[in-house]
Amino acid sequence: LNLKSINPSYKFPQSVQDALTLSTNTIEIASDIANKNYSAAVVSTLKLFPKSSTNDSSEFRTFFVKYASFAANVVEAKNSDEVETAIESVALPVGSATIKKKSCFNIALNAYLGGFYGQEYLAEKTTDKWAKSAGVYAPVGVTFSVGFQKAGSLSFLLNVIDIGAVAAYRLNDSETEELPEISLQNILAPGVGLIYGIPGIPLSFGASYQLGPALREIIPTAATTSAQMNGRWQVFLAVDIPIFNFYTSTK
Repeated sequence: LNLKSINPSYKFPQSVQDALTLSTNTIEIASDIANKNYSAAVVSTLKLFPKSSTNDSSEFRTFFVKYASFAANVVEAKNSDEVETAIESVALPVGSATIKKKSCFNIALNAYLGGFYGQEYLAEKTTDKWAKSAGVYAPVGVTFSVGFQKAGSLSFLLNVIDIGAVAAYRLNDSETEELPEISLQNILAPGVGLIYGIPGIPLSFGASYQLGPALREIIPTAATTSAQMNGRWQVFLAVDIPIFNFYTSTK
């Protein structure tokens, strides 16, 4: 092979160049994830997005950077303070509950904090499994909301977790720095709810059904959990706490 015969100005076809660039970026992403360098993986993923000057493309890139970076920061966090900082970087300001009331349609990651009253199915009991139940209600999930301007809003909630036991403990003892060890499984509480946002104030009234959570109560030295998944119907009054918006339409 005569290397001198190769034209140094020769360029591969654009399709080949694009394939090489794509494969290089993909390898970079895989390497970043393997090394748990998730922030770098976000930057590498941005290189895969087609270059475009349209508003839709620009908005999507902004959306991706904001929430992908948030997810990376949470995963890389070494303590609760770093998780709190990551959440605060994307969380909506106080008073953002009005967004869902003034928009035609809104999708958001939402939390509620208030009190509930309902009926709970206690799977561990052999008799009288249904019992009255009341306490602190603090679900976190995705809301799909329709706004009625001055008439408030109506939201459908798909909640994922319920940290009511943690909130109740913090309300009773706000000075304790450390909590007993709690896993995601303990606060997992899949459920659905229908919620009315009261006009003029960040309060909501609703009804919901959920499974769990397994976490029943927290005391300074231990957390009481249930070995089986219980179910609960409830009505509640709670403060509306939007964390961040996924989508908002004003038309």
